[in-house]
Order: sequence, then C-alpha cells, then structure tokens
Amino acid sequence: MRVGKTLYRSLLMVLCLISQHAWSKGSMPQSWYVLPEERAINEQKALALMEPDHEFSEDVDDLYAAQGDSFDLMLEESRYANKSQNFWNLYSIRSQLAVSAQGILGILALKGGLAVELRWYKKYDSYFRKKYSYFVDESANILLTSQMSQKNIDQTLTKISDIAHRSGKIKNKTLMLKGLRKTVFDARKMLLTVPNTSHEAWSPYRFRLRIAFDASGNIVPIELGGDLQIRLDWEINHALSNQQNTPKTTAEKSFHEIVQNFSQDMAVFIDTESFGAKWEVANFQVIIGQTAGGHIGVTKLKGMISGRLYFKRNPKYTMKHIEHKTDQQKFNFITDDLDHDKITYSQNHGINYVRDSHIQSPSHTIFHINRKRFRRGLRKAEKIASFFVSRAEKNNQKHWELSEIRTDYRLSISGELGIATLASYGEIRVTHVKKVW
Repeated sequence: MRVGKTLYRSLLMVLCLISQHAWSKGSMPQSWYVLPEERAINEQKALALMEPDHEFSEDVDDLYAAQGDSFDLMLEESRYANKSQNFWNLYSIRSQLAVSAQGILGILALKGGLAVELRWYKKYDSYFRKKYSYFVDESANILLTSQMSQKNIDQTLTKISDIAHRSGKIKNKTLMLKGLRKTVFDARKMLLTVPNTSHEAWSPYRFRLRIAFDASGNIVPIELGGDLQIRLDWEINHALSNQQNTPKTTAEKSFHEIVQNFSQDMAVFIDTESFGAKWEVANFQVIIGQTAGGHIGVTKLKGMISGRLYFKRNPKYTMKHIEHKTDQQKFNFITDDLDHDKITYSQNHGINYVRDSHIQSPSHTIFHINRKRFRRGLRKAEKIASFFVSRAEKNNQKHWELSEIRTDYRLSISGELGIATLASYGEIRVTHVKKVW
C-alpha cells in the first residue's frame, strides 16, 4: 500500500510539471471562454473565429497522453499491490481539467474552475463500466420522492436534524428542522408543476438542493459556507406532476416554462450530434434559482434558493426541427450582483431585464434571454465538446478506454456559452457517453 501511494504522488508531481510546460505556449480560442459582454468592442471581430490554434491542439494531445501513461502505470501498480495483504484495485479514473481566466487549460487546482472531465474505464471490464457509468454524483443526505407521504417526509427531516444535533454541528435542531421543512415544502410545491415533457427530447428526473446551516441551525447562502451542508434530492415523477398542481405564482409559472424550454432547446445536442455513431449526450444539469421576488431561472448560486435540475434523454424522441414560433420566446437568467457592464451591454444590444424590487436593496437582475440565441450557444458548446473528445480518443492506452466526458459551461446574458471558469454563473453541465464499447 505504501508503494502505491509513493508511485501515485510521484506520477502526480511529474504530471503537474508536464502540464506547466505544456501550457507555456498554445492558447484556447477566446470565443470559447470569453463571453460577449466581457469583450472589448475592438475584440468582437477578432473573436469570431472559433478554431483552436495548432499549438493548443498539440498541448491537449500531450496532456492526455501523459495522463493516459500515468493511468497505465497506476493500474499495473494496483495489480502488484493485489498480491499483498492490503490490496487495492482500479476500475475507473476521472481526469479533470480546468480553465483559468486567461484561457489556459491545465490540471484542476485551487485556481480555475472545472471545464472538462474525462472518465476512463478499464478495458474489457463491462461490469464496472455499467455499474459506475454516467458520472455518479455524491449521494444525497435526503432522498425524497413524489410517492412519500407528508408523515414520512417529516420523519426523514427529523432524523436528519437529530443526527446533526448529536454530531455537535448544530445547536438548535428545532430551528434547523423548521428551515428544512420550509425548503422541502417550497421545492415540493414547485416540482409538482413540472410539465410532462415525455414527447420532447429531454425530461427532468431529479432536483438537487444544497442547503447550508450555521452552528445555530439557521440556513445561510451556500456561497458563505456554513458549518453543515445537506444535499437534498427530489426524484421527479411525471405521472404525479402537472396533474395535482397547476402553476399559480410567478415562481411556479417561471419554473414550468424553463423546464419546457430546456426540454425542447437541448434537442440541439441530439438533432446535430457531431460525435459520430460512437458518442451521444446522456444527460445534462442546469443550475436554477429563485429570487426574493419569486422569479426562477438559470442563476448564480450566491444569496438565493438554488439547485440543480437534472435532465435525461427520452428514448422515444424522434429528431424534429424546433418550431420557429419559439424563437421569440425568452427565459430568465438571474444575476445577484450590480454589474453595470452587463446592464450597459444589455441596453446596447436590446436585451430586456428587470430588477427584483421585493427586497430593500435589490441586487438581483433578471435578464430575458432569447431562446434562438441560446440554441446558437448550444451548437458552439457541442463543437467545444467534440474537440476534446477527438483529442482524447487519439490516445490508445494499454489498459484504459475513454468512455465519458463532462463539460461545464457558463451562460451569457446574450445566450452564448463559454467554458466555465472561477467566475462561472448560470452553469450548464453536459455529459457525453460512448455508445459503442
């Protein structure tokens, strides 16, 4: 076991040194990560081209090759350790790359946000590929379903608050339980308005809330940290949704619309898949949130109720052109800061927006994004993902095979997408999987 740890640390150090050398040249196209509202006027024309330069392509190839070689050595070491008493084994490996604010792609570290994540599975091991595929997320602390009675929900929430109190992280479990109940009640009411999108390309199947508490038991904005964080997953049942409750409030209507819009617009990834017969988009996630005024949309995380909505493909969907009548429709994009540059950009480009007037010092700005422009951004996102897939597939490793790739994007107020950085907001996460093994 000690030998394995030593080798792993050595490989990691060598890999970091390789990445530092590799990213001293070539650069990612600015149009891939610099959003329109962040660009100077004189940059607009120069950023129209989206092809990466030759040096950047070579750098990505070198990094993937170095990672693949390291993974082969790690697997061989694990097999050696298997002969000892305290054995360990490898079945899959995640390779995470981050992009900096300057467009430099490298190993995920303290600076830079996750942009591309690859998953490699051991060749000829179909059991573990099937068991661990589709980027299994962290398990939920609380799993709720539409079939659960209110009594069972209360029992689950009470159990969680009791455990938190006994652990010493929460002093006032009654206060924590009150916050949990309100959050679950609001989420349940909203999720019951989910439209049935089984005839569209995608359907939502899970809503995840990350709830943070301070030591006293109060809920705090997730960006502020907190002494305790709870992951709450709500499984969405279409048979029960939309039949028990119709949208009434601004938040419910907005949520209903955004689910409908994304179920339709993300068809771009199916109708124009450019990865060939071997790859497809399996699922995607969208960060959504609610302001004090009850507006819901794609959002930043800070200072508001927010969560991830998970979508999966509908197997019976047949490719069809998105109706032109949707081109003038909008959906909400919420920011929680007073960014005057974004407001100026919106005014100059005819993007409508409103301010949240339900709090004393309104900081939430709600931009209305044109869906046609958003679909244009999705096509760019598909092109970015296909680049990384094609570069990674060039490396034919001895023991490993690339099977999944996840890309994180941030949404522009103009509807475009760029690879996520530390300044990411309005995040969309797309998972591509290999169909042919």
